[in-house]
Amino acid sequence: MPPTQTECTSTSYDFGRVSHQNLAADCSGGDLTSDGGLLLIRKIDQLYRISERLSACFTDHREAHRVKHELTTLIAQRLYGLVQG
Repeated sequence: MPPTQTECTSTSYDFGRVSHQNLAADCSGGDLTSDGGLLLIRKIDQLYRISERLSACFTDHREAHRVKHELTTLIAQRLYGLVQG
């Protein structure tokens, strides 16, 4: 399937600074991935501790010796999936 052609009215966008680094988008083309936005979502989650704070609202009734994935990790996975659409 050929890539979808898009039109950009600006060649680049400046989103300011995140973790002491400039964040910018460039619409010059090339190979793209739809997963790139999740990196920004993960940084926001880490900065505001959204998954961590949300997991504190739940009581984990699972048997601790059988737990493979922490509750915070499972909540983060679900949140990122919802954001991804």
